[in-house]
Amino acid sequence: MFENLDIDTTLDDEKDVLGGGGMPDAGAYEAAVDLAYIETAQSGATGLVLKLNTADGKTINNTLWMVSGKQKGNKNYYIDRSGNRVSLPGWVAAESLVSLALGKDLKSLSPETREVPVYNFDAKKEVPTQKQVLTELAGAKIVVGVIEEKVNKQVKNADGVYVDTAETREQLVIDKFFESGTGRTTVEKKAGLEKGQ
Repeated sequence: MFENLDIDTTLDDEKDVLGGGGMPDAGAYEAAVDLAYIETAQSGATGLVLKLNTADGKTINNTLWMVSGKQKGNKNYYIDRSGNRVSLPGWVAAESLVSLALGKDLKSLSPETREVPVYNFDAKKEVPTQKQVLTELAGAKIVVGVIEEKVNKQVKNADGVYVDTAETREQLVIDKFFESGTGRTTVEKKAGLEKGQ
């Protein structure tokens, strides 16, 4: 799935960090993966689009941007100020989801071309669209930690590219995944802990 991209698998694994900052409406939800497919932005960035159904009947839609666009080299990492390679948060989250839900590595999954409902901004509704779907994730159980963040609304410019406006909105963003049943993170799972701390 990532054959033509600059994927570095030698980078540091996910870290467990206790959050701060008092993010509003943060929470952890038992969920099942309803849909997971690959999306490529106009920039060439690669994302994993997720639709998760929570045990209490809610839906969480989110895109994990795993690989940078063409201008940044189609990489799953960036270079920090010290010159170190750092995994993109979306890559780390996607790897965590696959590891905790399936016990596999993200690169081992083989997407299948399927027609799925995708929101079309021009039609202003979902339309059947062919996508590369990670069918192995369908129905997988996971606990998803979400936070609420403020983002800029976007509009299409004269070139047909979506750009930020000054107007903002609140959205739920996936912050972390935990193994269903044990509550373990990938770090805790690799450490051999039976339950999450």
